[in-house]
Amino acid sequence: MKKHIIKIFTALMVSSSLLGCSDFLTQVNPNKISTDSYWRNLADCESGMVAVYSQFRNQNIMGVADESNRADLTYPGFGRPNTTNENYLQTFTDASTGANNKWDALYKGIFYTNQVIVGLNNIKSTLTSDVEQEQWTTIMAQARFFRGLFHFYLHSSFNEGKVIIYDFVPETENDFLQPLSTSAEVIDFFRKDLEYAYKNLPANWPDIKDNGRATAGAAGAVLGTSYLYERDYEKAKVYFADVISNYGYRLVEPQYNSTTAGELNQESILEVVYSLGFKPEENTYSAKATHNTLNLVFSPVGGWRSVLPSCWLTMAYKKDSIDTTDPRNTITNLDKTTRLRKYSLRTSYSLALVDDQDVPYYGTTCAKATLFNVSETAYFRKYTNWDIYGAKGELESSPVKRSGINYRVIRLADVYLMMAECLIEGGTNEGGVRQALDLINAVRERSA
Repeated sequence: MKKHIIKIFTALMVSSSLLGCSDFLTQVNPNKISTDSYWRNLADCESGMVAVYSQFRNQNIMGVADESNRADLTYPGFGRPNTTNENYLQTFTDASTGANNKWDALYKGIFYTNQVIVGLNNIKSTLTSDVEQEQWTTIMAQARFFRGLFHFYLHSSFNEGKVIIYDFVPETENDFLQPLSTSAEVIDFFRKDLEYAYKNLPANWPDIKDNGRATAGAAGAVLGTSYLYERDYEKAKVYFADVISNYGYRLVEPQYNSTTAGELNQESILEVVYSLGFKPEENTYSAKATHNTLNLVFSPVGGWRSVLPSCWLTMAYKKDSIDTTDPRNTITNLDKTTRLRKYSLRTSYSLALVDDQDVPYYGTTCAKATLFNVSETAYFRKYTNWDIYGAKGELESSPVKRSGINYRVIRLADVYLMMAECLIEGGTNEGGVRQALDLINAVRERSA
């Protein structure tokens, strides 16, 4: 009897399941988000922009250590004069880690921006008010700014500008296998994105929580730089003049341009925002972390000091003249007597020099904070924690390796100097020398 009841119950369960199987089998998995189910409204698109800004924080995009050592401004660290650093020796190849990491990071950023752009286009017809349309345009302008910026960086960094353009979201292997575009095609593509951003981004974000987002001034500065790179000085000047005159930017003293104390100041046009205040549980090198590791790259206190100032740059800084009439260059001693600074403000806030006693370094003097051994004559202060950590690297419970210092991508001083280059057309035209000198001297005078 028991077996008979079980058979009847089983038959009823099966028949019941079959009656509803068509509905059951077509249910959407609530734990799986797809492009069809996610990009439903402006809030989803705004969340997508968070991923874009997060990718902009990826340190491989700027490649500070590798690209500094490719120039003649630095020397790969841990002593001189021997090195095997491929960037310094100019022996890097298309298989080199730094170049591949940059390529990867930039195209991931493009992938994220294209997702936002596609999502915005899909919901455009659902907008019901002017407020929603304005919000839609502002999100689109940010997405296109970063898509343009990432393509600009690719064009400036790889294969003489002949790189792959992605203006869609790849879904199949064949979608990814796009041909290289010509340099001219890439320029035309990223400038259209940047022009859209230039016309539609706000000059300033009214809410302090939005500080660090892309602005029209940032788009104008990148557009001007792109024309300068092509030696189109007249077009570059138009953008630079607008950035200089119409956005309220102003030069600030040098100590505020590379520490946490001066983040997002009035000279800043575009910054990568970092913080020690979020995700403290993440590993020092985690891509999900909100801090950066630039302190490791530059600092001799708790860091690798893998990028050192070159000898010629150190000497140039040491010879940087000071304005003896500027009161910022006068030091008052403990006995109330006065003397002039040994080094300029620009020098002291850029480099740690063993004989500089005018600006503290990790809570003490430069000579006491570190050894200056193995023929190391100077260290970069920029992007290190010299102003908030002690000589032993302590800062409450935060590891010394981490840094919350924002990376300044574009500053007003950069635009002044690029505008000066345009005025003398790369040194081929003396007609704009006086105006160029005014801009150059403004940068010098802010450092006394």
